[in-house]
Amino acid sequence: MPHHLLDQESKVHKFIKTVVIIIGLMGLSLATIIAIETSAEKKAREFCTGFPIGSPIKAAQLRAQGLGNDRLRILETDKVTVGFTGFTFFSRHLCIIKGEDSNITSKRYLYLD
Repeated sequence: MPHHLLDQESKVHKFIKTVVIIIGLMGLSLATIIAIETSAEKKAREFCTGFPIGSPIKAAQLRAQGLGNDRLRILETDKVTVGFTGFTFFSRHLCIIKGEDSNITSKRYLYLD
């Protein structure tokens, strides 16, 4: 086989190897993003489900201390917000618990992007 054909074949193999590596890295990056987003959503939802309607809001306030992102945690007398950041800071998974007369009256998960 002529030498120039071997060089061309070697270049094709290098190109294919490079493309496979790039696709693999993209797949790994996507899997990482999905894992981070899923984890943040799970944490917010688990926090919300941990407190039944009618239970004392004080329990949610105590448990919220130190959880999630400091900038997304708001502890008020009648409202508790705990937020977990996804892959970017703009991806926020929140649990908002509201209360009245010291008891939980509503709770919800909210995603902000």
